[in-house]
Amino acid sequence: MRDGIPQSVEVAGLRFPGREDYLAHYNVNMSETTGLLDIGAKTVVAIQRDWHSRGQNGCVFAMRAAYELDEQRWSASVHHVLPDATEMRSLIKAAVANPINEIHSFLFPNITQPDQVRELMRLAVEAGCVMREHAETEGVEVFRLRWMLGDGKVESWMVGFAAMQDVPPTRRAPFTELVIRTKLREREIHPDLNADPTAAHVANIDLGYDPDKTGRLIKSSKLRAARLLGGPVARANTPGARAKTTFGLTLRHVVEGKEP
Repeated sequence: MRDGIPQSVEVAGLRFPGREDYLAHYNVNMSETTGLLDIGAKTVVAIQRDWHSRGQNGCVFAMRAAYELDEQRWSASVHHVLPDATEMRSLIKAAVANPINEIHSFLFPNITQPDQVRELMRLAVEAGCVMREHAETEGVEVFRLRWMLGDGKVESWMVGFAAMQDVPPTRRAPFTELVIRTKLREREIHPDLNADPTAAHVANIDLGYDPDKTGRLIKSSKLRAARLLGGPVARANTPGARAKTTFGLTLRHVVEGKEP
């Protein structure tokens, strides 16, 4: 973790840096010319990686991955505006084909509104991702996006984070991010992890831990996520925080008490 960054965000008694804390620390401002953040790609990646390492995402495995995976194993591309579908598809395919790579992140420092996330989802489908589900449930608009691996037989669960209050605290990052697991599961890491051979996701990344340590981290992840989301019941009832969900956007008409 980087020292000296303010931690103005409090979740369940824990403190974390928020988007504005990072931007102030790095002296990042909005460009008067473009209306976009005047921030370099390396700084975007460093900020998001630091945020993951602090554990607001609720996943201890992601915390460890942020520490331990280098930029080849966890690659990232930064997009100040949405890329076209061809570019997105090419970046995904290159990460999948790279034998070293485990995860690829698309980072969007200027996506801060729900409609922009919806546009990102439309772009991802155009780029070749599969929308397994798009529905309104429990006052939340849920997107469940997949990338098909292994000749189309395995679904890589795509995880989203967003720089907005419309997502659960565990998905509320400095920058909007779309994370893709790019490799098939090579071995069973622990019996308590999802063993479905047709699914691949970030929690299945092999960090080389023995089963006992992995078991402790699984338990820690469950407890941490539950704490951050308001307890085990709240965690179970938060569709936007589930591993199978890419984005879960709180429907503002529900929050405001309005009819759709």
